[in-house]
Amino acid sequence: MHQLRWKQYCQAVGLTPARFRNLAYGDDKNPLAYAFGEMPADMPKGRYFDIDAAVARIGLDLAPGIGQSEAMNIVRISGAAALNAIAWADYTDAPIFFAVAEGEINGAKCFQVASGPFDSRFERLVVGVRNSKGEEGPTTRITFVNVTEVLRRVRANAAAANLDLSDPFLPAPDSVAFAELLSAGRKMDDERLTAIRAELSQVTA
Repeated sequence: MHQLRWKQYCQAVGLTPARFRNLAYGDDKNPLAYAFGEMPADMPKGRYFDIDAAVARIGLDLAPGIGQSEAMNIVRISGAAALNAIAWADYTDAPIFFAVAEGEINGAKCFQVASGPFDSRFERLVVGVRNSKGEEGPTTRITFVNVTEVLRRVRANAAAANLDLSDPFLPAPDSVAFAELLSAGRKMDDERLTAIRAELSQVTA
């Protein structure tokens, strides 16, 4: 992974600094999805990596299908699935996808995520969604993001800013180094899910 300055990060994602501020800290106040970086309110003092740009771009490409807030929250708490998709996209010729299925269970929205090549792993999203209680409901919509294309665009954006991101974003997906990163990603998913639930409870209280 390569560490980036804030403006380099914005350029790689494909956002102007002003657009970034509006998305991350505007009326919605919903930070962009990220992997291992840190995005404090004082953005230039944050810590940004090339992988953060790729993860943010996945969230932005999901947004037209399910909404900005939902997209960013889903990618933030499904970081392991996003990292897995990014790793495979760099090490295989087949297009790799990140998909979110949306449904409703007992009047509440429910989302389910899958990532990888377009094969049988996505069939369960078509069949239905399941909530944390194990209850099931029909899928009403599925939004796909082509992660292979996301990486191409992030690298093209970076190259236009004289920034070389041609190296793989992550170690090979079958390596020990990647397994360790994925484990860290899952731990961060759990921590972010706890934080998001706390934020939502404050909003709905």
